[in-house]
Amino acid sequence: MTADRTDPTTTAPPPVPPSARVYGDCVFWLALAGMALATGGGLLSAVAPGQRPDADRLLAELLAGTEAPVLWQHAAAAAAAAVPATGLPPALGFGLAMAGIRICALAAVVGLWVTVATMLAHCERPRLFPVLGVLLALLLTLAAAGLFGSG
Repeated sequence: MTADRTDPTTTAPPPVPPSARVYGDCVFWLALAGMALATGGGLLSAVAPGQRPDADRLLAELLAGTEAPVLWQHAAAAAAAAVPATGLPPALGFGLAMAGIRICALAAVVGLWVTVATMLAHCERPRLFPVLGVLLALLLTLAAAGLFGSG
């Protein structure tokens, strides 16, 4: 049998803690902004001329044994030649896409720091939760900075 919601003996679900709401909002909006930026950068790379290297030429030079610095010089020269046609800096779309991906990756780090601050401001949990949150936030920050990792 299911519980009748009009029955006064049934209990309502507990309220959502402020830190959970703050974390959800922070991560949601940062991830949404990052996804929009990455999508825009990807579309710019796909549509605008000079925003991506000529894959056929790059592969042919690579298979011919051309050194990496020379490959990059040729790719940069070809992209620079397309700048007057579009007015956009070369690889702008790629840069925007990578920035969007980075923002999405950092959403959890920023969200966790904001959550810890909210926990401390509202004193809503036992003091162990903010301490564990700070330790986890430090670990995520070090990993995001490249100072700590599994490899």
